[in-house]
Amino acid sequence: MVWVTGPEAARLFYDSSRFVRHGAMPMAIHMTLLGQSCVQGLDDDAHRHRKQPFMTPMTHECIEHLLQTAPRSLLVREAK
Repeated sequence: MVWVTGPEAARLFYDSSRFVRHGAMPMAIHMTLLGQSCVQGLDDDAHRHRKQPFMTPMTHECIEHLLQTAPRSLLVREAK
């Protein structure tokens, strides 16, 4: 197993010439956990198109609004 982090790792991971999602997971697991036509099983334009609605609220402005308005208990798990 290899772990990578940071912006360069993300660029590497999302390079569609290096990795494909379609067929990467056994179908029985795929259908049980993710369902048919999930974003995690699509590649290239189909992946980007399906993912776009999920990314719309991921702007700095939307995240800042969430941080300012959501109860702290939803955002940070308090140590006990």
